[in-house]
Amino acid sequence: MPRERSPDRRIAGLIGLIVAVLVGLGSLVLVEAAARESLPTLTQATRSGAETVGETVAGQIGRALSYGIPLEDLYGLDGYFGGIVAGSPHVEALGLYDPSGAIIDQTRPGIQGPVFPVMVDGETRARLVLTPAPPLVGPAIDRLWIALAANATLAGLIAGLVSYLFLSRHNSVALRRLGGLMASAMADEFPAPPPARGSGAVAAAFRAYDHGLDELRGAARRLADAVATVRAIDFDGSLAARLEPLVRPAAGALTLSDVERSAAPAWTERPMGRLWLATVAAGVYAMTLPFIANFAIDRSWNLASPVWWPVVPGLAEALAAVPAFLLFRHIRTLFRPVVAAAGLAAAGLATAPAFWVGDYMPFLELRLAAGAGLGAALAALAGGTGTGPTGRES
Repeated sequence: MPRERSPDRRIAGLIGLIVAVLVGLGSLVLVEAAARESLPTLTQATRSGAETVGETVAGQIGRALSYGIPLEDLYGLDGYFGGIVAGSPHVEALGLYDPSGAIIDQTRPGIQGPVFPVMVDGETRARLVLTPAPPLVGPAIDRLWIALAANATLAGLIAGLVSYLFLSRHNSVALRRLGGLMASAMADEFPAPPPARGSGAVAAAFRAYDHGLDELRGAARRLADAVATVRAIDFDGSLAARLEPLVRPAAGALTLSDVERSAAPAWTERPMGRLWLATVAAGVYAMTLPFIANFAIDRSWNLASPVWWPVVPGLAEALAAVPAFLLFRHIRTLFRPVVAAAGLAAAGLATAPAFWVGDYMPFLELRLAAGAGLGAALAALAGGTGTGPTGRES
């Protein structure tokens, strides 16, 4: 591993870890909030279902006893109770006992729960004890935890990859270019640097170097004018011979180029790097789509059948993303980082409140905004034919 890339990887790894932890904590908060809201309702529904089953079974046993069948001679209780436990998601165990508490039949020992009297002509002939099953969401929540943990891990990996691509394709490139400029200056060569944009130590160093070149350019022009004047009055060539040793040390400054410099920043100079950034951004966005589809199913919409509820948000996002992409496809190179950041921020801000928006139409409007943000971000990240500050294509 090259030594200069080791810091980039460490920083990218740290950023990925932070993103994974934040996504995991956000998922934890959402699941806990959903559990607090839904578990009481599910528990009550399970209890109500269990009570219905208990009352029905007790009524059927009472009907059998009313035909004169002795309690001890009830036939097929094992299979009957086993079928109820296997077929009813609300029931975990059943037990039948006579009024004294003696066991007539039970699906397992130690049954506890609601008691349903078996009545015949107003007389309690037996007691049915039913153990309700726990709410059905337990296994589903366990699977959800696994999915959220995988989602947080994947988000951290993608964030780390994006950070590494930025550091290695933009920041490190700029540092190496700055080092090359400094080395050239030490060798009395002064190539013109690219225009410095943005903030930070590297951009400030480029601006300081360029500011120094401005003064050097002025001195070089004045020296060139003086040399031209001397040579104009040097009729016998003697002054030129004496002038040559004085001018030679400043040859690097005299050859300083004043040609127009490229307006393309480092992050747009590699098409493959731009494609990587756009792909990673689209991948991060795509991670939210299964959750968005689930949220869409939870919100009824009377303008379409339930089959279309999870599909319409995706179509809306695509319809919003395409014109946004076309609109920002040819923006000036200078504005692409700003548009990319703003588009991704808009997509994230439109996705964040999806859990709390209860109506389908506001939910759909948020997905339109998210799609437009993604389209703008992809257009800026992928790059294209834009114009720089000088009006040239970049």
